[in-house]
Amino acid sequence: MTTFKYRGKRLPYTAGTGGASSGDVVAFDSKIAIVVADIAASGTGEVEVEGVHSVAALNGTGSANAFVQGDDLYWDTSESELTNVASSNVGPIGYAAEAKAAATTTVNVKLTG
Repeated sequence: MTTFKYRGKRLPYTAGTGGASSGDVVAFDSKIAIVVADIAASGTGEVEVEGVHSVAALNGTGSANAFVQGDDLYWDTSESELTNVASSNVGPIGYAAEAKAAATTTVNVKLTG
């Protein structure tokens, strides 16, 4: 097949002037990706757009801060965390791979690249 380039689980990514660290979340329009390894300022590296990743999430004491398995998740660029609120956020970028208690600060998210 002459059109095949690569599997697409990881994509090339050019970091901004501040670079990017392994595990950072980067947003592309309506998707997010996870930086695989540190990328120097304005350098190119890889980001992962599939799989299950532990990512910062909305937390607190209210029941709205709890996620059930399968909840659609969105990236809140102003807070740099995942939320289940669609309004003014990026996504949906994936879904909760497992339930998350309200006070828990991370969620396992299945990216839907």
